[in-house]
Amino acid sequence: MSGSNVAVQQWLADRLRLSRALSTDATEAYFMISSEHLTSFVSFRNEASAAATVLKQLTREREGQYTGSPRMDCLKDHCHAVTRHHYIDDAALSVNCKDLLAEDLVRWAEEQGCLVKGHTAAHSNGLRGFAANANMKAGDVLLSVPESLLISQETALSSDLGGALRQLPGLDADNILLIWTMVERHEADSTWAPFWKHLPDQFGTALGVSEEDIELLRDTPHWEAFSNAHQHVRQAYAALKPTLDMLTTAYPEQLSIDLFTWPAYLWAIELWYAYAIEVKGLNETISPCLVPVATLLNHALWPHIVHFSHLDDQDDCLKLRLFREVLKGQECCLSYGPLPNHKLLLFYGFTIADNPYDTIEFELGHAEDELQGDRAKALEMHDLPRQHMLRQGPLSSRLLPSLAIMAADRKQLQDINSGTPPLEVRGLCMDDQLSSLIDLVSGYLSTCRTCLRAVAKRLRNQLQPAEVLLAPQPHASADEHAPAPSRHPAASGCLRKASIPDADRISGHVAASDAVASVEKSLVVDETSGLPSKGDRCIYHQDSSPGEALPASSASHDANALSSSCQAAMYGIDDAPGDQGWKQVQREGEGPAADNKTHGQHDHGCMSNASLTHKFYSNAAQYLTGICTVLEQNISTLADLNGQNCERRPY
Repeated sequence: MSGSNVAVQQWLADRLRLSRALSTDATEAYFMISSEHLTSFVSFRNEASAAATVLKQLTREREGQYTGSPRMDCLKDHCHAVTRHHYIDDAALSVNCKDLLAEDLVRWAEEQGCLVKGHTAAHSNGLRGFAANANMKAGDVLLSVPESLLISQETALSSDLGGALRQLPGLDADNILLIWTMVERHEADSTWAPFWKHLPDQFGTALGVSEEDIELLRDTPHWEAFSNAHQHVRQAYAALKPTLDMLTTAYPEQLSIDLFTWPAYLWAIELWYAYAIEVKGLNETISPCLVPVATLLNHALWPHIVHFSHLDDQDDCLKLRLFREVLKGQECCLSYGPLPNHKLLLFYGFTIADNPYDTIEFELGHAEDELQGDRAKALEMHDLPRQHMLRQGPLSSRLLPSLAIMAADRKQLQDINSGTPPLEVRGLCMDDQLSSLIDLVSGYLSTCRTCLRAVAKRLRNQLQPAEVLLAPQPHASADEHAPAPSRHPAASGCLRKASIPDADRISGHVAASDAVASVEKSLVVDETSGLPSKGDRCIYHQDSSPGEALPASSASHDANALSSSCQAAMYGIDDAPGDQGWKQVQREGEGPAADNKTHGQHDHGCMSNASLTHKFYSNAAQYLTGICTVLEQNISTLADLNGQNCERRPY
């Protein structure tokens, strides 16, 4: 390797390290062991943001030129290396996708001054994506939308209807926006008529499912988020209903009752949750906007586009610029942010298998602790949080010192508050704190497994009787009639669940729902203790492509819609079908195929209520499976630590 190449690679390494630091979010910072972690990959979102930041710096240095630079070529090679290392397959889409409404939208957008360098196309599973029209390099603009075409709160407030609604006392801007949306989508002469027409009739998020269905997730780690959001939208509609009734009474010819039903309100609020992009205008104000054509792009963990929320000060356009190259016919994807599956399920209508952003939050301390003030002082002195998280991978380096502070007696706290590192205090024993945390995590695992069985049962009941026969027959299980595990026993000791605030508006770009998502992993857990079993873990999946999503039209009538985890839950986790139409897979070094594993896909078809509930059950199963994986791994880690702590007790 020449000296110039070494210098270029060192330059890129230094720039990426700084950009990773600037792009680190609170969760990544919590799990980061040291600044040395920034010398390599932190997360998909972080790496995409860092690469886009470096690209922007290079653009400034070369006055907008994106090619012919050794540094640019080095960045291109780096993005290719990330793609290969993580087994990402940029999907090539079929051109045989005739979505006339989407084609009309693109045609209209171009007539209105948009630059569009892509087209709608289909995945092999029938779901739609947005493919590049030609080979495109880093820095190229895939989509440019004039500010005048963005739909924002100001759009609603400045309309004739918005002006009239502003005169009503007690009606805030958010509700004016929702009322305007419910009315404007049906206006034949609306400026955005092609945009309204291409949107789905239903989004399929968890906000719209029944109370009975949302109860399937009760007492899971994110139950408060599910419950609060579900109640929030219904309470908001109930509070707005008198105003809506008044409007239809006062203007019966202009405003029909059908415009303001609960389904119409749900559609409008899901639209803004699922499609809004937070855009910073030239006046530095930030507001959620609907961006025509951008709604056609799907989400990916390793996307092609990030940093797309600023208007260009040269031409007042919102530009979606690639930070890595894409070939003609390949799908172009956005990042909606580092979102865990419970938020994707709630507000987006899809989930991702093995989502690396799935976390479980909990809080240390309890109100009855007489040393609470001293512990708070110790946490602050050593820059340790009270609220902690678990995810797949190693524990945060902040967790054990925090547990040590919770375990310390008065004398030990005095030492800690005098500057002694918490883990170096003599005579400290964390047995109770570790056991309490294991109890909390085991309780969640027991609950999630019970919920997964209930969801799998709902999925199975939706299959046609003839098709159920295609599924493997259940084996007799020794604990088939045993009572179900308890639903989240109260944690003992000094732990409590972290409180979760009511649902707020989601920032960043989000997308509509995909079709039924498949869950990959089968959990093998000891029923009595909640701990991972001693046996080898097996991964099963069907003879069809693993992780393949199903078109909405067939989702509720296909036995393959059942994931391996759902099958395992249905038949008894320890008796998951093996060689009866299923196969055990042991793959060394093989990554995900180009499926729904790393993508969140749109489904713009009109789905029946049965399809919507089936889709919710499938996504809920995938959410629960991912959370079970996180819990299972952390129980093992904590149990090992508890054993080590017991061995060190004399110290």
